[in-house]
Amino acid sequence: MFNKVEEDYRTHGVSGIFYTLGTGIPYKVYAVLAPPVTDPVTFGFMSIAARFERMALSWLIPSLLGLFLRRWIRNHRRLTAALWLGFWVATYAIYWSTVGS
Repeated sequence: MFNKVEEDYRTHGVSGIFYTLGTGIPYKVYAVLAPPVTDPVTFGFMSIAARFERMALSWLIPSLLGLFLRRWIRNHRRLTAALWLGFWVATYAIYWSTVGS
């Protein structure tokens, strides 16, 4: 993982952080190897954009669905909990299947 991140930074500079998407490489590896590549402020701003994909999938989309399906959720609490559990199981199954790829 460290070799891949170093290669991304060498090839793409600070924008190498965007190459973590879908690879299963923990974001922390990019953070640890960032100091020689960029300053903390630039890395912080780039991080917001790079991590938005994960936030959108794991927080924003379910939250918006919750808002639109409020009444249905209230009437189907167990099914909602099962669907929520299924969502997280699928999210982590996809993540762990890409680690080390």
